[in-house]
Amino acid sequence: MSKQSAVQVFDVQAFMDDVERFRKRRGWSQNEMADVCGVSSSTVKMFAQGNRPPGLFLACVLADVCDLSLDKYRTDKGI
Repeated sequence: MSKQSAVQVFDVQAFMDDVERFRKRRGWSQNEMADVCGVSSSTVKMFAQGNRPPGLFLACVLADVCDLSLDKYRTDKGI
């Protein structure tokens, strides 16, 4: 899978908001979210704080864990 930024194909802000709502509903800390996703806590922290948009790999992992459809956030639907 490409390390391309998800910003190019997704509404990252809407996705981030939905992931954060899911995390808070579950009562998970950012570290717990990272453990569930199988990624480093610093990766989740940078994403959650908006310091860096997620790569496509992380977007896929987060969508899977949060049971979100990435198609909902696509900005290139006509391509």
